[in-house]
Amino acid sequence: MKEAMVLDGVAITRKEIEDWLPYLREVSPSTGHNSSMRYLLDRYLIPMAFARTEFATRHEEQRKIAEEIAKVLGDSAGYAELLERTRKFSGAEVLTDLLRTDLPLPEQRWLFDDANVGRVSPVLETAQGFSLVAASDKQPGLTKAFDHVDAILVRFYTHRAKDHGKWCQALKVRLGSLAPEAIKVHPEFRDALPNWPKPKK
Repeated sequence: MKEAMVLDGVAITRKEIEDWLPYLREVSPSTGHNSSMRYLLDRYLIPMAFARTEFATRHEEQRKIAEEIAKVLGDSAGYAELLERTRKFSGAEVLTDLLRTDLPLPEQRWLFDDANVGRVSPVLETAQGFSLVAASDKQPGLTKAFDHVDAILVRFYTHRAKDHGKWCQALKVRLGSLAPEAIKVHPEFRDALPNWPKPKK
């Protein structure tokens, strides 16, 4: 079974979950396996899967814009090129002292990788849309969770943060009220479900 779960007809695959586990273990080695998966599902995979479905047209529009800019930049673009190309773009901002927890998981994983400092990311997909990011500097913290970076973030979002937050809260309420037959979960992932879409036995 390639699907780890299907919630109201929307699937999360086993591969989507497993691809993220090495990163989460690296950042927080003391966190349990199910807790890591629960965080991943709650903060990223479940809202992203539903956003792809519910905002498909806007989602695709933003993807195309991000990919066009990435194509212009090319594979070897660095921080300075991204800054220059997007200087007047409303979705671009330069921020300092960012912690991992300040950022969506895909942005975290790129920006806090030492090998990527100064390099522009490929187009990254988040629950809110897409991003191109680059770090100009990375400083270690007491633990990996408290490392921080200075970075440019260029975001191509389907909704403003406030509207997206309202949608996420409404999604949790909706999932929490689903009938048991609308929630199908492989036994391996049942204990990793966030509390809100917990299947009824």
